[in-house]
Amino acid sequence: MNQSLNFSPNPINFEISNYISNDKLLVKIPSLLSLKAELRYVTQQLSHYRLYQSSKWSGELLLGITKQSEIDTSYLLKNFVSNNLDSVYQFDKIFIEKYDKTSDVLLVARGLFDLREYKKCAFLLKDFITNADYQAAIFLYYYSLYLAGEIRKEEEMLENGEANAKMVVNGELVVIEREYEKLYRQNKLNEFNLYLYGLVLKDQERKKEARDIFINVLNKFPCFWSCWLELCRLIDGEDLVKF
Repeated sequence: MNQSLNFSPNPINFEISNYISNDKLLVKIPSLLSLKAELRYVTQQLSHYRLYQSSKWSGELLLGITKQSEIDTSYLLKNFVSNNLDSVYQFDKIFIEKYDKTSDVLLVARGLFDLREYKKCAFLLKDFITNADYQAAIFLYYYSLYLAGEIRKEEEMLENGEANAKMVVNGELVVIEREYEKLYRQNKLNEFNLYLYGLVLKDQERKKEARDIFINVLNKFPCFWSCWLELCRLIDGEDLVKF
């Protein structure tokens, strides 16, 4: 998708006729079945990686989709859908967790993660992080370290007082960044590990690199709400973002 979004502070004069002429959209919309299937797949995958805020967002979209019965009983809505439907596009993926050597350990580790026992979670997964095939284990290991570091950071901020709070950093960032950089240079990070790498870079004030990472992630996995939020925080008014 080679499009550019120009974030300009100047007001834009929208011509209504450009947007409602013939009830046509610039981009066709998939069928309800395909749309639900894709959102269901995305929600399951995000939950699998314990990215709960993004999973909640996509899940709410899934439940909020207009029902076919509502379309059938509304002439305007039915006409709009028929004019903009992409009858060719079909989403037929089904989320199935692959069983491998990490599966049983991940099952227990996810329980520890949900209980906020991040250090124990990471300890269980430490034997799998050198194998790039185990992306889910790698992510949960480093995500657990990251969150454990965030908890410790908050504790130190309270201990050091408000005057020194800005001096406190997540002590796990250096380790996570070092290991992720190795995998990144080898192109061995999936979109979820790339997202976490971007978070680490952002926390290290390497904003340009973090922004590029987030854009890369969203090109691969557009239904990633948390990644969109992080990208928005890194965009200045005059920035030109290329997707």
